[in-house]
Amino acid sequence: MATRMKKVATLLLFIATIATALWVVFIYLNSSIFVDIEPTGLECDNDNVNKMLSCQLQHVIQSTTPKQQQQQHHIAPHSQDCVRLIFSYRYFEQLAMATTNFISLASLATLLDGSAVIPYVHHSRMSGVPQGIGRNRKLHDIRYFNMSLYFDLKGVNQVLQQHRYSPLVSYDYLTSRCNKTLDVLIHFIFQGNTKDAKKWYKINNRIFQQVKDRLAKTKKGWTFCPFIANANIAQQLGDFNIKRYICVDPTKFQSVEKFKRQVLKDTKCIGFVQWKGIGTNRALFNLTRNQRIKPSLFPHNKKLISIAKTYIKRYLSPRYIAVHGRIERLLIGKTSQAGIRYLRSCMQVLNRNLFYLRQQHNIDRSFLSTDLADSGSDTIYNKYYEQERKLEKKKELYHMAIAELSQPHVFNASLVDKNDHAILRDNGATAIVEMQILSHADILITIGGGNFQQWIVDLYMKKHPHNPKIIPICQNL
Repeated sequence: MATRMKKVATLLLFIATIATALWVVFIYLNSSIFVDIEPTGLECDNDNVNKMLSCQLQHVIQSTTPKQQQQQHHIAPHSQDCVRLIFSYRYFEQLAMATTNFISLASLATLLDGSAVIPYVHHSRMSGVPQGIGRNRKLHDIRYFNMSLYFDLKGVNQVLQQHRYSPLVSYDYLTSRCNKTLDVLIHFIFQGNTKDAKKWYKINNRIFQQVKDRLAKTKKGWTFCPFIANANIAQQLGDFNIKRYICVDPTKFQSVEKFKRQVLKDTKCIGFVQWKGIGTNRALFNLTRNQRIKPSLFPHNKKLISIAKTYIKRYLSPRYIAVHGRIERLLIGKTSQAGIRYLRSCMQVLNRNLFYLRQQHNIDRSFLSTDLADSGSDTIYNKYYEQERKLEKKKELYHMAIAELSQPHVFNASLVDKNDHAILRDNGATAIVEMQILSHADILITIGGGNFQQWIVDLYMKKHPHNPKIIPICQNL
């Protein structure tokens, strides 16, 4: 009898233990619907338990299999159905800084549990929409190209994933996922962009000052700005529905979490009117939680690399010295004549260095690339010669530089195969080909400095890790 009672007690204890365990699991799963899931970085619809559990499971699987994650560039650190999408209508500056700014947007999107939308490109500029924006759209019947014109996007997503960034998504994905609706469109009131804002939104000083006054008084860091609708961005996006237009004071938000909590809240589809990156008179978000990615880590379009290698083989092999001149940095802040005198003196220093290096290393071929070429900077004319309105001045400087260097090789699209002419109609694509040619040189000489030039130097260092030869000239500006 005692033995039978003991068995019954053991069985009851076992049943009670199982029941308790099941109850704990039930409470945990149901409570996950209501609590903030900060450790996973996910944000899903609260009214769908199965979707929530699926998102959590996917996050756990991916976080424990990093090798598989690296092999599949389309997999995100979190489910694409559960993330915010961050879109920018306008981008700031040319190729090097525009790419740097876009990387910071991808970093911000990752910290916001989201993904950045891939921009379109044209002549070294970026745009959120394929038809372009601003003066380019008005003055020319042009169409921007997919960013894959410049970069190998599969490789780009792999780089992002290796640095624990969210993968990029396409504009078409934004359109379908958000059902052609933006929950909010944000204008950051950066220092110095008052003139642009008034022009975009067709408002006067009084209205814009009222917005600034409201922002100064509120602790929220943002205020409603219905006049943003005047820019017709919704129509240019393809008749999007935009629920809220707001202005944000970027100086109030260094914390990404604060921005998410006070401004974005539960929004999923977010647009920025303009993204200028991080820094002075730009956004001030602290992105240090993410590893920094340089533009040089983004692999270029394989076709552009192939064009560069073919050009090197035909015209520069087996050895050559490459020169890159950031001439705009030599001219800014000087009068026209003073700028030309300084440029000529730099060319003379360059000539002496070239003569010495050719003799020392027995190299007779040289290659020159500058921002004076058609594929170079478009701001030399806009800024430096705006008062003269003569594009010929830029060409004169370019031919002077070539003459001073005893006719070095310069890249020309007419020298490549006819099948490659179409892709090189874009100045940004041509600039990337020249960047590749410069980075493969035996010796690299740099003039002027700048972000684009640093990109070239970084690529050169990757290709010459053991014995790099870089000679900087006229850098103390």
